[in-house]
Amino acid sequence: MRLPDPALVVLVGASGSGKSTWAGAEFRDQEVVSSDALRGVVGSGPHDLDASADAFGVLETVVAARLGRGLTTVVDTLGLDTARRRSWLAAARTAGLPAVVVLLDTPDEECRRRNAARDRPVPAPVLAGQLRQVRDVRPLLDAEGWDLVAPVGAESAPADPVPAARAERAGDRTSSLGLRSVLQVSRSRGARTRWRGCRTWPGPRTRPASRASR
Repeated sequence: MRLPDPALVVLVGASGSGKSTWAGAEFRDQEVVSSDALRGVVGSGPHDLDASADAFGVLETVVAARLGRGLTTVVDTLGLDTARRRSWLAAARTAGLPAVVVLLDTPDEECRRRNAARDRPVPAPVLAGQLRQVRDVRPLLDAEGWDLVAPVGAESAPADPVPAARAERAGDRTSSLGLRSVLQVSRSRGARTRWRGCRTWPGPRTRPASRASR
């Protein structure tokens, strides 16, 4: 699978589906804008729900700034809020960047198992609601006009990151071009957004020196 780069990448999945782990393995830390991480910045920790409003305020500011600069931006939230999703899509269109959804299609039972193993698990009824929303979201995504909706299975979204592998990949990430350059291609619909490059997934990324020096 190839993802356009630079691009907006919005993760969609229930708690425990592996969104943060997948993003951390495939993208540089500064490319990922995480609501949990920002709760830890503006509140007492990543699970401080009282800090959610402030965290999302910061998230929206960072997403807008990165897209405005033409940088790959990975939005790591549940991705189930339709209004927010559409606002990010509109921002990508304004910036002239491709817009991609990565849908974490992890089995319900695996999400429940991972959630139960957390120090502060999401309450079971809340997780059940998230899982229902994930099952219903695909038709909405198809109708919203994303350039690509890419499902990722459980085997590609492990519960725990592997530090050594992540460090090895991070050493290859020196610019925002991605795994390999390709000929510029148009969107399949409308040709408003040009794909200047792409990332091949999965696998470690290497970046051309000409872009790395910028």
